Amino acid sequence: MPIADSVLNELAALDGGRFSVTNSVLQWAVIAALGPRSAIDILGSTINSQSIVAAKDAVIHIDSSDIFGSAVEARDDAVVLLTNSRLGQNVCHPLCLPLCPSFADGGCNWFLEAGAEMSLEAADRALIVAAGIDAPAGAIPIGASHAFIGDAFATVAPGATAGLEYDLRWRNASTGAAGVIATNGLGPKRGELLGTLRHGRPRGRRLLRDPRAAHRRCTRRHRRAALPLAMPERIGVEIHRSAFPERGR
Repeated sequence: MPIADSVLNELAALDGGRFSVTNSVLQWAVIAALGPRSAIDILGSTINSQSIVAAKDAVIHIDSSDIFGSAVEARDDAVVLLTNSRLGQNVCHPLCLPLCPSFADGGCNWFLEAGAEMSLEAADRALIVAAGIDAPAGAIPIGASHAFIGDAFATVAPGATAGLEYDLRWRNASTGAAGVIATNGLGPKRGELLGTLRHGRPRGRRLLRDPRAAHRRCTRRHRRAALPLAMPERIGVEIHRSAFPERGR
């Protein structure tokens, strides 16, 4: 079921339920995909929800969105993907609708501690993956160097291995020519340096013209995320599949 341009208090997908949410605000209560075969896709939205929960074999994919302090939980064989999304704190902000409660002590969601960071917890064979690049403050001219800050990490059940490797690559959007900014980078990394763009990029007016218009897409099968940027380049962070345990499907 598609949902767009809305303000939602709560969203739950039960057996076989599927929701696609775009350009919306989700707040106060829970975002939950409880399976089996349930899925929730959220794109270009603001999330002030108390918690984001996936269970059974459900998949929740949040892309190009701002998340403010939500607790993320995954169990059983569920997967939560956080791509090109800001993993923020529970703070008052303009899209805390209809207003920031006076009794929330400076937070948006009064069910969460004011200023609380997002928490991520996985159990059983569940998996939470984050892959993202922070938007540059402005255009990156050809010949300039730029340090890409972002996320490349996975959360698994206690006792399981959460270390991973990632690559940071560029690809020309029109010619398909490609190259590497960083390879075999070691994670997990959260809000840290992923790689540095050096001098001598391919010809073009700028590497990046409109960073806020960029978005990332992530496929569960390959555990990878690609960030299409404005012409002429695309930059992507790819997490190696070997970082994740076999899941039997």
